Amino acid sequence: MAMKPAWLPHLFWILLAAFGIDFFLLLLVLGLSTATGMIPRAAWNQALQVIEGTHVALPEQDYEELERLREQEEERQEKLRRETGEGEIYGYAREREEATAKMRREEARLMLERLEIERKKLEDLRETVEAEKAQAEAARVALEQEREKAAVVEAAQPTERLKKTFASMDADDLAADLATMAAGSQANLEYAVSLLRLMKPMQVSEVLTEMPADVRQEIWPLLHNQYADMSPDKVVAEWRRRDLTPGQMKEFLRSMPPTQVVAVLRRLDRSTRQEVEELLAPLPAMAEGGR
Repeated sequence: MAMKPAWLPHLFWILLAAFGIDFFLLLLVLGLSTATGMIPRAAWNQALQVIEGTHVALPEQDYEELERLREQEEERQEKLRRETGEGEIYGYAREREEATAKMRREEARLMLERLEIERKKLEDLRETVEAEKAQAEAARVALEQEREKAAVVEAAQPTERLKKTFASMDADDLAADLATMAAGSQANLEYAVSLLRLMKPMQVSEVLTEMPADVRQEIWPLLHNQYADMSPDKVVAEWRRRDLTPGQMKEFLRSMPPTQVVAVLRRLDRSTRQEVEELLAPLPAMAEGGR
């Protein structure tokens, strides 16, 4: 049986002593590092938690990324709290905002009430003005009617005298006087026709019989004008009331003297006048005068 070297036990104890010294030095270094703060106690706790398996060790880069995400989440939560108005400061700000909004709504309501009052005043004033305008227009119309009545009465007096005078005259004398009166101009012819209308139908027939044929041919169409005694404005108003067509207007215009045709045409609206003038094309002088 071989013998063990004598130095082997001594080597074992030397190595054991060296390991003990190193371990003691390691503990001393770790203790001093912990005491001086070079190694935080939290790091020991984290190391123990990793050893126990309750936590996971991460690389520094991943840890920084987690910190960055945590900060972003805190910022998002803070922004959400500001938007939703959480917390005492936000609650106070929200109360102030609600109070301000309520005050503004009340001011708007009062403003609307004032505007409604002013609108009602303006409406009442407008109605008053319209009523006064209507009264003034009624008074004007009444005055105009009274003036027309007075003019009719005033004109009727000499007319009655002329009727009595014509009734006492011979047909041949009247025919000679009217034929002389009708010569010279269209206005004279129309005036002679107006005098004939003051006579009774039998006397008119007798006078026309005694007249020269050429004068009678000029007077006869004018006697059939049913609008001879109406002003141009009244003629146009009557046609509008009856809703006459341009063709119907043309037929009535043919029975009127040229001066009356011109006056009536000037009072028609432009489109109607143009249509009537086209229908009166065989009478160019009248149509030209209507323009």
